[in-house]
Amino acid sequence: MSEGAVRTRRTELLELDDMFHQLVETALKLAPGVERHNELVAIGYFRERIAAMKRAEADRARADVNRGRKASEARPRRVSARGQKPNSITSTPEP
Repeated sequence: MSEGAVRTRRTELLELDDMFHQLVETALKLAPGVERHNELVAIGYFRERIAAMKRAEADRARADVNRGRKASEARPRRVSARGQKPNSITSTPEP
C-alpha cells in the first residue's frame, strides 16, 4: 500500500470518528424513549466497527514492521465486527 493510500485510510477513519460524534449529538436531541434508545444502540454498533477497523490497521502495521516492511507497504484487509456488542455509547474508542 502506498504512503498516500495509508494517509487516505487514516483520513477515512478520522472522518468516521467525526461522523460518530455527529450521530451521537443528533440522537441525543431526540426525545427520551424507544426511538432514541434504538438510535443510540445502532450508533454504538457503528462505533464498534470503527474501533475494529482501527485495531486491524494497527495490527497490520505492527505485523509489517515486525516482518521488516514499512507500514506504508501493507495490504488492506477487511475486518468484521459482526456480533460484537458495544460496551457503552459514551465510552472512549479503543486505539
